[in-house]
Amino acid sequence: MSGPDPPAIELDDYTPFEAGLLPLLEWARPLLAPPQRRLSALLHRLRREAKAREFDLVGFQDSVARALDRTALRWSYRCLLLELRIARHQQRLRGATPQERHADFLRWIGSAAGRRQVHARYPLLRADVERQVAQSERFLAEFLQRLAGDRAPLRRLFAGCDLGAATGFRTGLGDPHDHGRSVVRLRFEHGCAYYKPRSFAADVAYADFLADLARHGIAPAQRSVAVADLGRYGYAAEAVHAPIADRQDAVQYYRRYGGLVAIAQLLAISDLHYENLIASGAYPVAIDLETLFQPRLGARHGGRIRYDVYGASVLFSNLVPRARDAADEHDLSGLAFALHTVTSRVPVDPGTDTLRLDEVETVTAHGQNLPRFNDGTRALPQDHIADIVAGFEQTYLGLLAIKPALLAPDGPLSRFRHARMRLLLRSTHIYGRLLSAMSHPKFMGSSAAREDVLARLRLGERQWPFLTQSHGSEREALLRGDVPRFSMTVDGTDAIDELGRRIGRTHARSGWAEVRRRLREWSPRDLQRQRYVLAQALECMRADAVVAPSSRSRVRETLPPPPSPGEFRSAAAAIGDRLLALAFRDGRGSAYLQVEYDQADRPAIRPMGLGLYEGLCGLALSFAELGRQCRQPRYLRAAEAALQSIRRRLRDEPEALASIGLYTGTAGWIHTQLQLGLSWRRRSLLRDAVASAAGLRERIAQDRELDLIGGAAGCLLTLMRLDDACPDPGLAALAQVCAEHLAASATIEGRDAYWLSLGAPEVPFCGYAHGSAGIAAALSAYARRSGQRQFQALAERALRFERRRSRLGADASTQADPASWCHGASGRGMSRLLLARTLPQPPVEAELDACLATVERTGLSGSHCLCHGQLGQLDFMLQLALHRGDRDLLRRCRSYGGRILQQGRQRWRCGVNQPGQEPLGLMIGLSGIAYGLLRLADPRRTPSVLNPGWAQ
Repeated sequence: MSGPDPPAIELDDYTPFEAGLLPLLEWARPLLAPPQRRLSALLHRLRREAKAREFDLVGFQDSVARALDRTALRWSYRCLLLELRIARHQQRLRGATPQERHADFLRWIGSAAGRRQVHARYPLLRADVERQVAQSERFLAEFLQRLAGDRAPLRRLFAGCDLGAATGFRTGLGDPHDHGRSVVRLRFEHGCAYYKPRSFAADVAYADFLADLARHGIAPAQRSVAVADLGRYGYAAEAVHAPIADRQDAVQYYRRYGGLVAIAQLLAISDLHYENLIASGAYPVAIDLETLFQPRLGARHGGRIRYDVYGASVLFSNLVPRARDAADEHDLSGLAFALHTVTSRVPVDPGTDTLRLDEVETVTAHGQNLPRFNDGTRALPQDHIADIVAGFEQTYLGLLAIKPALLAPDGPLSRFRHARMRLLLRSTHIYGRLLSAMSHPKFMGSSAAREDVLARLRLGERQWPFLTQSHGSEREALLRGDVPRFSMTVDGTDAIDELGRRIGRTHARSGWAEVRRRLREWSPRDLQRQRYVLAQALECMRADAVVAPSSRSRVRETLPPPPSPGEFRSAAAAIGDRLLALAFRDGRGSAYLQVEYDQADRPAIRPMGLGLYEGLCGLALSFAELGRQCRQPRYLRAAEAALQSIRRRLRDEPEALASIGLYTGTAGWIHTQLQLGLSWRRRSLLRDAVASAAGLRERIAQDRELDLIGGAAGCLLTLMRLDDACPDPGLAALAQVCAEHLAASATIEGRDAYWLSLGAPEVPFCGYAHGSAGIAAALSAYARRSGQRQFQALAERALRFERRRSRLGADASTQADPASWCHGASGRGMSRLLLARTLPQPPVEAELDACLATVERTGLSGSHCLCHGQLGQLDFMLQLALHRGDRDLLRRCRSYGGRILQQGRQRWRCGVNQPGQEPLGLMIGLSGIAYGLLRLADPRRTPSVLNPGWAQ
């Protein structure tokens, strides 16, 4: 549970930010006074004409004044603050105290001379503010006249309850659109409502749709906000953030939340972030339903639309947390906890001549999206993951049962067909930044300066060609001070701007077609993959939980008899079938969503990348090996689909594999094509692998990772293997460049050598995947191949450093994972297997014995993954058994594998901290577990992905 709420600010008052800057509007009083007088006269007339006391005159006059003030202030405060700073710097202000000098500035800026100087310095400011204030006046007059005639609809909205007189209102809630119009919060004596200058037809259809679902018995039940649709505008009752009574209410809330996720997925609703969701008792209530039936919009590359896997999943609605692009970006989903620390600008020293905006760290207030108990504490979603998933599944299955009725021409969905929905052609954050720039003093000096800002609208036109058509509408709206707003009829494909102008065919299909397509895809298989994505996204909310380290106690129990190869294959096939079920199909390609960690070690659900480590390359290898051993075409088709997706992505985004290394970079793609080309006897794949290596020369010189995972060592091993399969002078030359780059990047200390890399910029690593052992093995293999002794000498220096550091226990990464492939003994042993051909045998064999003893003594527990888990350690033991022809060790490996099978019947343990997270990739996820099981089934014919430079 969370702590109680901080005190709230009354929505109808000036905010502290506004109050601190409001005196600066002295310069604008001549602009504000006439519209204020006219609106006051309108209020008096409306009150005289009313048959009853409809509104409080004084309260409404105050609200009108605040609305006009806000309009002028938001556009002018930065110019006025700069003028105050200039006047203070030039010592033009009179007075003995900061307060007196501030008052003198206000007198000056309110004088004719002061206004002339402001207008001269910022030629665009006055016209901008006059235009925006005039827009606000027209909007307020329209709103007040509508309100005066809408008492009957408001009574119906509140089921006949007496609201009492309207006492005031606040504008500016949400972005301004359509000539300064915005949402208005109306305050009555006995309640609140919202006026919105848009049609509520979609909200009415949504409420009727929920009623239809209730009649069909779809559970858990949902609620919607009461609305009154009056054509081009309407009113909505205020959804109250009411408390829940007990934990059972919390359970019901989150089950309903899961049901809402299913409904939002069906209706293609986007933008259900935390501000558009109210926890009203045990019900999650969606508000501001403008973005139902959204057509899916994919990025365009070379005339093709790239598949958007987010749009095909439950992540589309934003009800569920998803990956954030920036390191400081916070979760804004419907489950966001808020209370984020953010940097904001606030007025400092108000009422003095040192008034300024300073950046301060503030904590955002709680939203109203999470259920709260009577004491103000929140029931947190990470404590109710199972309830959310159960509610989603219950509603999904209910909707699936009535699928024919939903698809019927006159079914429940038909209510939406002719409604108009908001269409987001760009993020509103982009428009907000442009408006902020336009009101900056730097761009108030001339129309040419402002055009520099508006020119930024051209960005994205290559990727999204329809933006060339929307540019004019966007530009006009921004010049009015509005956030551009576009809409689309549910059954249309053309965007419509605020003036009713059509922008032709921005989408390939309508929102109506998209929802029907989604519904046709609903099936038990789709439920399985959507349930996986939902559960994994929710598990990422546990990131701050304390997780006990994996147990690494010595193995003392009696090992089971070795399973048959068929048992290992059967378990791997079960994993393969699960992977097939979780795929999102895209023509002949495929896409996956899984948990991945960013550089700040934050987990998030995101589309699977391309690399061997946790991307589609590794998945292709796993499916291909499943197809070979199990002789099932479905796995081979899945491998082909992964290859197709990789090719298409690299064609669209050549930089998608940023590094050159074997596990995270281009060398991994080369390795995948090489391995499958050899396995499938397909020369075209080998030619493609050679072509993929062609552009590596410059990238090798820029490499700073150096190791096997992402750098030149992994690239060197891959190039040598490819040159063995397809001898080519260009490949040999690239291998030489790799070796020379590693030699030039080495740090020499006496008789030792080591490498500082991006992964270890201050303290060098010793292990196989990231450090000296792996780099030394690659250099030694190249020295043997090329006959260049200097690389063997460098490798031996690196081994001397690694041995000394290992004896001293100085490598912290090894201490944390003593038996792992990435840092520990199993990886160190793999390096010795590569070095066995170039180093004296007795020391190498002794080191191999020591690595084996370490693995059996301290490893073979914890996760099952390849990178730092049991199957990675067993991979080394299998290689050692084959190297020595040791049948007893091979039998022991399979017995350890039998224990892993027993554990896997309960749950496969992937290589992540959180037990509920289940990544799919090769090195820490399910596909790697399947590959490790296949290695145990057929170790002689199944190539090792952990030591690809070793030929068994």
